[in-house]
Amino acid sequence: MPKKDKREKERVMEEVGFDVPDGFSIHSSDEISMFDIDNIESDDVETFLIRMPHELLPADLDTIKVNLKPDNPAHPLGRMRKAGSRFQIYEFTDQSASSNINAMGGLEMDGLRCLFPSSKRHGALSMTQKPFDHRLIINQVVDIPDSTSQAQEILDKPITKRTHPEGLKMRFHPYGFDTKGPHANGIPTTPTIPSKRTFEEADIDQSILSSPSKAKKEKKEKKDKKVEKKEKKEKKDKKKSKVESM
Repeated sequence: MPKKDKREKERVMEEVGFDVPDGFSIHSSDEISMFDIDNIESDDVETFLIRMPHELLPADLDTIKVNLKPDNPAHPLGRMRKAGSRFQIYEFTDQSASSNINAMGGLEMDGLRCLFPSSKRHGALSMTQKPFDHRLIINQVVDIPDSTSQAQEILDKPITKRTHPEGLKMRFHPYGFDTKGPHANGIPTTPTIPSKRTFEEADIDQSILSSPSKAKKEKKEKKDKKVEKKEKKEKKDKKKSKVESM
């Protein structure tokens, strides 16, 4: 490596605060590899960014086949299996991002860029300005069981009364407590209104039952007092005007 480039690299490393770990040394190479940034940014090379579950390994992708031009963007590009699990492969595009097809996400992939070695910089990593040609998302297929039979089993299960400790007495009977439900035994039923006897059994103060008539009586007494007061005032005014006329 020329001294000028070496000094530049040391300056950058000092700025970012990077120290070479013990047992390692800085390596530089002028060899051109297949992953050289100049090769990657060529129009003849396609780059793929793949997001996959942690159950999969890169080696699992060696044999998969995908159709990069599906008839429907909502359809998977390919399928794969591993250890009894099924996976589907989709491509994240601008269209899928706007419509959120299959709710697969992938928005974080839109701004990712990759680092590649550059032979012009003696093997230093450089960020490519070329976006990924394809962004693939591998999702695991989760089988949701049909709950119809389970729901029917719950519906057919007979309803049993809750058992209570001995010595307890039910004192409150809510409205409709005695109702057996619509069309019980094939005969339409109507809700029953708790009778006076029901309140007596519940040890409820009988003043609650008579409260409407009591309120009516109090209202009448107030009205009579108001009339009586008005009559007294009229008599007093009449008597006063008579005295003044004399």
